[in-house]
Amino acid sequence: MIPNCVAESLVHLNALIPEHLALVKTYLSAEGGTVYKTDLWISAGVRRSMQLITGFVVMVETRNMSCALAILRLELDTALRLFALTLVDDADKFVGHVFSGERFHKLKDRSDKQMTDAYLVERIVHEIAVEADQKSDWIKRIYEEGCEFVHMSRKHIKNVLHPLGDQQYAQGFSLIDELWIEDEMLRAGCNAPKAFDATGSNRCP
Repeated sequence: MIPNCVAESLVHLNALIPEHLALVKTYLSAEGGTVYKTDLWISAGVRRSMQLITGFVVMVETRNMSCALAILRLELDTALRLFALTLVDDADKFVGHVFSGERFHKLKDRSDKQMTDAYLVERIVHEIAVEADQKSDWIKRIYEEGCEFVHMSRKHIKNVLHPLGDQQYAQGFSLIDELWIEDEMLRAGCNAPKAFDATGSNRCP
């Protein structure tokens, strides 16, 4: 049984798909329909985001925790790499470097800082805090916890044990996903709309 809060979040996520499509339509219709490299980058990010929404919803509904949380981390990656366009003076030239096969984390912003994931997380957290006056600690949490699900880690060990509460675990283990404990599902499900909203709300040049 999925908690009501999480079920409501899934409804919200599905509603984001037409909003994502509208975003692309707006960009592609600007300047008489001229398509720039930046438009292709944004379109790629939006397409990826829509696919991740569909996948995340299915994974939560089937209680597949490992896939759901890895997808959430992938979506944050999408938002961060779209946000990166706001940190350079020439977005089209920047995307050109990506198209040519240069490693993203080696590219630099206008402050001559390499755009690693950790750096982009710090910048977007600061941006939200300063300009939108909103708490953004959830971004770091998704980044840190999501990385632990993308890479084999202690999270995977804990999730085969029977939780007793207060960080205590019973002897024995399980290989089924019904043990996705409710507070972790709530944390993932309730943070998901923020992550997917971030992709659709990026202020790209």
